[in-house]
Order: sequence, then C-alpha cells, then structure tokens
Amino acid sequence: MIKLITSTVVLGETQYDLSNIKLLNAVNDKALVIVPEQYTLQAEKDLLKALDVKGLFHIEVLSFKRLIHRVSEQMGLKEVVPLSELGKKMLLKHILDKLKDELVIYKKSYHVKGFLDDLADTVAELRQNAVNMQFLNAIIKMMDDSQPIFKLKMKELALVYEAYLNAFDEQLMDEDSLVEKVVEYLEQNEVYKGVNIVVEGFSSMTSQEVNLLCVLGHQVENLTVRLVDDRTESVTNRYPKRLRETLVKRFTGDGLTITEVRDVSDIPEGAKAFRNIFDYQPHVGSTGQSLITATDKQEELEGVVIDMIKHFQGSKLKWHEMAILTNDLNSYQSTAKRIFEQYGVPCFIDRKRPALSHYAIDFVLTSVRAIMTGFSTKEVMKVLKTGFYNIAYDDLCEMENYVLSRGTRGRAWLSTWENCDNLELEAIRENSIGILISLKDDLKTAVDASEMVFALKGYLHRLKVFEKLAVDVDEKREARKFEEAEELAQIHNIIDHVLYQIHSLGQNSSLEIRGFYDLLKLGFESYEIGIIPPEQDFVTFGNIKRTRLSAVKRLYVIGLNDGVIPSRVDGAGLFNDEEIHFLVDQGITKMRSTLYQFDEEVFKTYENTLKATEHVTWSHSAHSSEGVETKASLWFEQLKKSAGPVGCFDTSIETLREHGLALPLVNKVLKLLKKGETVDTQALAAVKGLLSEERYLRIVNAFFAGMHHHNLAHKIPEELIGNLYGDYVKTSVTRLESFSRCPFQHFTRYALKPTTRETPELSSLDIGDLFHEVIELVMNHIQKLNKEVIVDEDWKEAFESIFESVIDQKMRFGLSPKNKYYAKRLKGVLIEGIGHIADQINLGNFSNVMNELSFGVGLEVDAPPLVLETEDGKRILLEGKIDRLDIVKTKTGDYLRIIDYKSGQQKLNLGDVYEGLSLQLMLYLDVATSHAKVITGAQANPFGAFYFRVTEPMIETDVIFDPADLKEQLLEAFKMDGVCIKDMDLILQSDRSIEETGKSKVVNAKLKASGELGDADHLLEPDELELVMNYAKEKAKEIATTLYSGEIGIRPVKESQKTACDWCEFRSICQFDEKKHDEDFKRIPKRDKGSALEEMKGVIDCEMDK
Repeated sequence: MIKLITSTVVLGETQYDLSNIKLLNAVNDKALVIVPEQYTLQAEKDLLKALDVKGLFHIEVLSFKRLIHRVSEQMGLKEVVPLSELGKKMLLKHILDKLKDELVIYKKSYHVKGFLDDLADTVAELRQNAVNMQFLNAIIKMMDDSQPIFKLKMKELALVYEAYLNAFDEQLMDEDSLVEKVVEYLEQNEVYKGVNIVVEGFSSMTSQEVNLLCVLGHQVENLTVRLVDDRTESVTNRYPKRLRETLVKRFTGDGLTITEVRDVSDIPEGAKAFRNIFDYQPHVGSTGQSLITATDKQEELEGVVIDMIKHFQGSKLKWHEMAILTNDLNSYQSTAKRIFEQYGVPCFIDRKRPALSHYAIDFVLTSVRAIMTGFSTKEVMKVLKTGFYNIAYDDLCEMENYVLSRGTRGRAWLSTWENCDNLELEAIRENSIGILISLKDDLKTAVDASEMVFALKGYLHRLKVFEKLAVDVDEKREARKFEEAEELAQIHNIIDHVLYQIHSLGQNSSLEIRGFYDLLKLGFESYEIGIIPPEQDFVTFGNIKRTRLSAVKRLYVIGLNDGVIPSRVDGAGLFNDEEIHFLVDQGITKMRSTLYQFDEEVFKTYENTLKATEHVTWSHSAHSSEGVETKASLWFEQLKKSAGPVGCFDTSIETLREHGLALPLVNKVLKLLKKGETVDTQALAAVKGLLSEERYLRIVNAFFAGMHHHNLAHKIPEELIGNLYGDYVKTSVTRLESFSRCPFQHFTRYALKPTTRETPELSSLDIGDLFHEVIELVMNHIQKLNKEVIVDEDWKEAFESIFESVIDQKMRFGLSPKNKYYAKRLKGVLIEGIGHIADQINLGNFSNVMNELSFGVGLEVDAPPLVLETEDGKRILLEGKIDRLDIVKTKTGDYLRIIDYKSGQQKLNLGDVYEGLSLQLMLYLDVATSHAKVITGAQANPFGAFYFRVTEPMIETDVIFDPADLKEQLLEAFKMDGVCIKDMDLILQSDRSIEETGKSKVVNAKLKASGELGDADHLLEPDELELVMNYAKEKAKEIATTLYSGEIGIRPVKESQKTACDWCEFRSICQFDEKKHDEDFKRIPKRDKGSALEEMKGVIDCEMDK
C-alpha cells in the first residue's frame, strides 16, 4: 500500500508516520526509514526521542545512497566502488581530450575554469532523468535550425554523453548505473517483502530514486512518503509540488494504489508571515517574528548572541533550541567564532572548506609541481617548508637565504653547491633533492596513470606523511582542539580517495607529469572538509540551503541584504534559461533553470522557518565591515509590512551587566573609553570589581598600556653617541639628507644597520654603480683624446671593451637570465646617455677636467674633506665623490660646473635645499671651487651644478618623427637639471646654439624676444648662487649638530603627496602611523625661488649677527 502524506509543517504527528511505526512489533516487524544523506543521524535521534526507546532494534535509518550500497553488496558488487564526483570529472576530461577534434563549441571552452563542473552537472541531470541516447538523439532530431548554436551544443553534448555511457562496464560504473542495476535486481528479488518503509524529509528526488520507490512499492508491506506540501499555489510550494506531481504520476502509471493523507497542522507565525509575502497578503500583527536592522555584521552577530543568552537565562531554552541561518556564512564565520567564544556560547558552524587549502594536500601538489617546473626555487622551498622533510627551521632559513642570494634555480638544485661553506646545508640539499629526483624518475618511467599513483604513494610513505598526520590528529585531540582534529583526520581519506580514482581510471592510460598534476588538482578541488558537531547542546550556525535543522524554538535569519538573501542567481551553466525550458518540455525535468534555483531557495528558507516553533528574527546590516552602506533585500522590505516597526539589537552596557557577560562588558567599556565616550559609573564599578580576576586584569592592563603607548624614539644617551659616531663625525652628504628626510630612518640605516635578505634581483644601487663606473672610464678615455669635437667613433669601440670588463666583475648581473637581459638593456641606456653627454659637451666650450673626483680623509682622495664645526666645537668632515667636473676659461676667469649622474627622476628645488633634503650639488660645488687650485691648478668660480639623468626617455607624439626632429626631442629629454649663474656669456659657454634656437639644449635657460635671458627658478645671480652655497654649508652644520646630539625621532617628511616613507625599507621597524594622535609627518611647505632665497638669507644674516 502506498500512503502519500502531504503536510503543512515539517514537524508534527505525521512525521515518520509515527502512528503506524508505533504499532509495529519489535520482534516480528521491520521498518526502514529513508531520509536525505545528511539527515540520518538527526533522524535516529528524533525516532529515539519520539518512541521513547534506547535503541532502534527493528527500525533502520538509511539514505538512498546507503540503501543502494546495502543491496549492491547482496548482489555481489561489494568490491565495486562507483565513480565519485571526482571520478566523473576525470572521465569527462579524458573524453573531452579524445573528442577535441570533433568538437567546435566545447573545444574552446573545456579548458576554461568551471566548464568541467558545469558539464558534470549537466551529465548528472541527464542521468538523474534516466535519459538514454535514443531519447537524447530524438530531441536533437526534432530541433529546427532556428537556434543553430543550441543545436550544435546539444550535438556535442550527445557525443560526450555517449562516450560517457560507453565507458562503463561491470567494474566501472557511476552511482546512477549502480542504481539502475539495483532497481533491476529488486524487480526480480523481493528483498524488502513485508517491510514497512517511511520516506521522510525530501523535497526533490532523481528519476532513479523515484523508480526505486516504485519497485519497493510493489513488494513492501507499507510505503509511506511524507512531503512538506501545503497543496496551494503559493510560491513557497512550487518546489515540493514538482516532486508530489512526479510521484503521483509514476506511482499511478506503475499500477500502484495511492492513499493520500493531508496533514493540515498549524503553521508557525514566522513561517506564515514569510509565505504570505509571496502571496501579497501581509500577515498583519504577527507576533511570531521580528525585524532588526544592525549597524554592521559585528553588531548583528553580537545582538543575536545576546538575545540568545537572554532566552537561555530567562526562558530556560537550551542552546540547541536556537539556530542561526544565512546565505553568506563565509563572511560571518571568522567574526562569529570570536564572538561566540567571547560570550561563552557553544556554537557549531556548519561549514565546509576547500580541501585544496590544507597544508598536506598542498604538499602533495607542490611536490609534483616542483618536478613539473624543473625544480623552481619557489616550489622546492615550499615543499621543504611543509615540515614533512624534517629540516630544522634555522637550516631552512639559511638555505632560503643562500638560494635567493645566489639566484639558485632549476638544475642548480641538482648539482653540488661548491661555493657553499656550510657542509651541513649541502648535505640537506643532497638528501632532500634526492627524494624529489627519485619521485621524478618514478613518475617519468611510469607506463600509465596507475603506476604514477603508486610512485606518488611510495613518495608519501617514504616521508611518513600519513604517520605524521596521525600524530597531529592525536596532538589536536589532546589539546581539546576537536574541530581541527576532525578536519585533519579527513585528509588521509581524501588523498587516498583521489589517488584511488586516478588509479581506477588510469590503467593503460599514459600521462605526462603535467597531465597527472592536472588530475590531482582536479581531484582535490572536488573535495570539501566538513565536521560533525563535537557537543550535544550547541547553537547551530549554518547555511539556508545546506544545513538540515532539527526542531528549534527560535530561529535567527541574518544577512537579509540585497543579493545575499535571496541570493543572486547568475544562470551559469551550459544552457541558458530558454534552452533549459525547451529541454524540460521534452521531459528532462531535472534541469536547474534560474526559476528552479529561486524556488529551491524560497522553499529551503520556508522549510527552516517551519521548524521554528516560537519565533523567527530576520535581520540585515546597514553597512559592510568596511563601512560601505548596504541595502536591505526585497524580502526584508516585504516582511516589514507584517512585522511592524523595525527594531535594533540591544547590545548596551546595561544589558551586558544585567546578564553577567563579564568579558563582553570589559571589552565594551574599554572600546567606549578608547573612543573618548562617557561611561556610567556603574559600568566602571562593575569592571573594577572584575579586576580581582587575573584574566580581566591582564586585559585592562594591556588596554591602558596600549592607550599610553607613544611611538616615540628617545634620544641616544650622550655616552653612546661616541660609540656610534666617534669623536668626530665623518659622514657624507647623502647621510645628512637621509637624516633630514627622517632621523629614525638615518639611525636605522647607519647605526642599527639591519641586514636585509640578499636576493638575485638587481637594486638601484647595482644599476647606479654600473652607470658610474662605465661613464667614468669612458669619459676618462674621451678626456685623453683631447679633441674639440667628440664623435661616436672616438668612444664607442672603447665603450664595448669597458662595458664587458665592468659587467664581468659584477657577479650579480650574471646570476639569472633576467639579470643578463637587464645588463643588455642597460648597455643600450648607457650608449644613449654617453652619446648625449658628448653632444652636450660639443654644444659648448666647457671641457671635462676630472671624473669621479673624490674628497675626504685619506691618501687617495683628490681633495680634502669639507670641514664644518658645530657650536659645541665638534668637527664634521664631509666626504663624497663628484661624478664629473667641467671647466671653461673666460676673460673674466675660470668657471666650474659639476654634474651628478642619476638613474631616477631627481630634480633640484631650492625649497628642498632649504629643508636640507637636497644639499649634495651645492656642497659639491663648494668643494670644487674651494679646492680648484689643487684640482685644476688655478682658482675658479662656480658656474652651476646639475643632475644628468641616465635613462630611457619616453617621447610622446601623435606623428612620426624624422631623424632630425627625434634627435632634437632626445636632446631636450636629456637636458640637465640644476642651477647656474644667470649670465648670457656663461650660458653661451654651455650651449652656443641658444642664440639660434632661443632655448638651450643643455641647461634650463630660454631667451626673451629681446634676446635677453628669461627669468627662471634655475637661473641665479652670482650673489644668489653664493648665498645658496653658504646656506647649504650652514644647513649641513645644523643637521650634523642635531644628528650628533642623539636625535633619532620618527618624523618623516611629507611634501605634497610624496613622503619619506614611500620607499623606506624600515617601515616595519618604526611602525609609523599618521592616524595616531601623537604621530605625524613633518610637512614641507611649497616654496618658490623668491621665498626660498629670502628665508636662506634670513638664516645667513642671523649667523653673521652671531
């Protein structure tokens, strides 16, 4: 007899057809309860409670999957393991690879991420609809040519589907094939004759499951199918209605008599209100629900937890009688875990996380990837760091430093590290790489995928991976970290199952290592790690669609934000909605259109509200965690019509104190104090009363220590300054400029001297050293020629030998192919740069007198140091090196200009000179003119100081240049930047072409229409240039005095949008944060030439007065 119960509620007297089950004799009668897979444990608990027994001796609870497995064992198919979802995807990938030449649409798509999942889902839908090739070909045949793309997709799907079906035999089958065999077996063998079967908790079934029920219906004593179906046309009922109509049609079509029973029980108020929003019948005055708007997700969760605690304490509800559901579990779970722990509420978060992210699975994939990439350093180090190779942490750090500094990669891992002084490190390399090489050899010699699996398993056993995982599980359990232990325990099974599936499908199927890796990755991507609740009494926090709740009294549905509840249905898949509707009309009913997915979500939400017997709370957050405003969903807006005014959660201090929530109370009070808000005396007294307990005292002390922490770097004690700097300061202009940018940056770089990890990457210092050395040698070569006009032939041949000689001495340029490429590119940059240096010299009368002129202390310098004396009598000796010194002899005397080569965007700004950020050129010019007699043999006057950029200039244009125009543009791009004397005769000495063109190609100077020099920030009167040079010395003395006083304050400069922190490598040391009330930048105002000179004059005049 078939009994079809349709009930308006999930719970109730008709659940499990208890009235009939209670009549069964525990000795002679047998009952079978079939429920969804994830609901078997809960169903057993429900039956034990309802029947008030200690054991279900005559009742067995099974899912369809377990039932099929049970029957298949009786059929002698115990050894047959049906293909998992992973196995199906592997098989489909293999089929696509074989059919790729016959495919058009799918040929372009099957390598796209997600396509294989969509194809597997579509094949599963065809199998669940019991679609055979005859039926599928009939559908394709009746299709007209009005939709050629759809028809082509169907033809290609038919090709794949046919190959998929033909792949199965007695040993290889999918779940659907196994179901078909079980159905055939049960048709001939009355295995369940006389058994009472109850089917409970389903809202959808596959065609094979319906067929199975039909067969069972012919042989069992009673078959009861109970559905939650209110027999209305409501939107909430569309989803289960499909199943009811399918069952009735199949049962009656199979000659079975159906007795239909309607269970019209009272629907909980919360569920009733939700159902009515789709029927446009607001349930006015509902007391079984409430609507809440929270500021953000944090407040939303805290409000829910506090409300639960109120009912736990006041209404004496148990924790398992309350539950939280959402569609956005991922964004809530990290906050939820912290909040539930803080409030002391036991909670089970019903989530699954990707197995691919687990370190053991990542180790398996990385090991194969290391071989596949030819022993990439990144992959090899990742393998060694997992811990499975038993290498000590310090050894790993030393090894990583070594390989990064040497640029070790590829084959360098396979040969002896002869330059490695650490013999122990070399031994570790030899042993570790030996294991990986052994795996590589085994994978390469494997004749098929099956042998590759054995090779990988041998590798894992050699490293005792599974034994180490077992030890980790035991340690987690001993530490009472049951959730982590449960997750870890599943990893061994997942790895085994993936390898078994590849082994099953891979016999006699040859694979390259990359193909094997792709299968492994595909396999692990198919698994998620889930856990079983470790306690009996806990709050369930789950997903609306996935979580199967038992009866609860209070349900909290959170996250009713636009696009979250209800979720956005993107319609992704092989077919669009129109195509799916066509296939459904042809009889393939199990196709997931957007409407089908929407109906499913509506029903799952409704079904869960039916389980909330007392109250449903709906909530949404008004802002994201980043503070961005978020909208409430349409469902929330519709529910407002029946729930009355929207409220807010009570998370006040009074509530926390009233319910004895000590830790949240302490945190709340401290949070308010941090914001500077007023806290009432009672709350403060409550917190004070808690300080007798160590845990709360520790929290409060840490809070106030943090509040009173000032990120200040105090001055170095006077007795230590001498140890750092000596009795006199011997320093460079670069150091003084560094101090001006940020005293702490200077202290860290030059006093603490932290070492950074050496890598093979080229730094700006490497490139700068190369530029300076090559240009110096080439310019010395040109200088010896003593020619008035320099042509390319004078230097290019010498350049080739000079460049090769210099680059051979610089090991870092040969560490990697990338560095060798940069060396070639930098060679071109140097050729271009030196060519324009020669052009600039040819345009004027200045001649190069010296390159890399050094000044400082010692016998090998070209000039003595620049000596500055501080007010307390300490001497500061400035050292440095002038890249190039040029001289011109005129009737009024000799004039010098200095040039500094830069590879960056350096510019000279008088405002920066004033602040001490750009002193180099002025001080270098002072040294050159002060010691001109020593350097050049005669006194000389200063003309100017410039930066010359050695770089690849970008010329922007909308037209094609002819060679002459391009040369002019390049000359403009390579023009020197700096300051010089505003004197027409001297400008002509720099660039004779200015009279003809009106604009200098060498320095920043232009002529007015009258022929006079125009005003510019770069042109100074002789007394102004002298003022700037004197000021630079005074500023250097001031900086050195401050430096020598022990000042190391964290005070980086900020000029416009640029800061000293932008390229500073010591941010993690100083931890500067401008948002803190006691930390800020030293802000540099913008100064024009006039204001900068005026302020400099004020300083010099003041010093003169002293």
